[in-house]
Amino acid sequence: MDEGHTYAEAIEYLSEQGVVEGYDDGSYKPDQEINRAEFLKIVMTARDPTVAGNAYSKKCFPDVDLDEWYAPYVCAAKELGIVEGYPSGDFEPDSTINMAEALKITLGSYDYPIEETDPWYEGVMDQAEDLKLLPETYERADQWVNRGEMAEIMYRLTGDYDFTQEGLDREGLDAMEEEFLALLNDYRADLGLDPLDDDLNLNRAALLHSEWMYETGIYSHEGKNGSSHTQRCIDSGTYCYGEILMLSYNPDPQGYLEAWQGSFSHNATMTRWYYTDVGISFYEGYATVVFSFTYDPGVDYGW
Repeated sequence: MDEGHTYAEAIEYLSEQGVVEGYDDGSYKPDQEINRAEFLKIVMTARDPTVAGNAYSKKCFPDVDLDEWYAPYVCAAKELGIVEGYPSGDFEPDSTINMAEALKITLGSYDYPIEETDPWYEGVMDQAEDLKLLPETYERADQWVNRGEMAEIMYRLTGDYDFTQEGLDREGLDAMEEEFLALLNDYRADLGLDPLDDDLNLNRAALLHSEWMYETGIYSHEGKNGSSHTQRCIDSGTYCYGEILMLSYNPDPQGYLEAWQGSFSHNATMTRWYYTDVGISFYEGYATVVFSFTYDPGVDYGW
């Protein structure tokens, strides 16, 4: 679908996830401007694939008839406080949407905090830039959004976008981090557990949090803008389910491992049998390690 286009990877990913659909001729028309109804369908479907089945008995906006294909997405978004409509009370489903409006709704649908600024869109654009959501063809906040740009925004927010191409200081682990991973995998092997693989986007999430702790002097699982480790991993284009931290003025891979082994909760995190991937950062004594796996609904995880 539209191979060779700037946003082909994003379009393909969202298509595979059932979030976007092409036209009858097999094209996606990535350069075509997207209207508010089409845009909201993408956002709400990525957020909750079951939303299309929602049924409503009362119109949520005067200009949104309940028999229109987009009604479930618009009404669900209004119900959740994601959209409010225009001062007239209408939603204007056929109107185009600009970059600032699209990003405000997208960020709101995933509960990202937006700083109140004057003008309002500066806070939106600052948050989008921090999260690296701005597509390559972004020029200004009031530009109309096309279908390709919308796909790219959602791909960066929810998909497997490789953020290492966006300025990560390195492409893998440094020597100390590699030594720790080897020690950790030896420890897991002794317990009969599978080894962990380091993941670039998990490494990025770990590095950014370690850097933030160092720069602020705040040692905490709660990070920039009150983020959790889960949110930080999503911001880095992946998912994670566990995090361990340490502050040491004499960083040492063996010392890190032994200290975490001595803590019941930290040891439990390192030795979960279903974890498959890990991100590691030892930055200026601030250690962050995050863990992940691919959830399979057919597996009994003992939860």
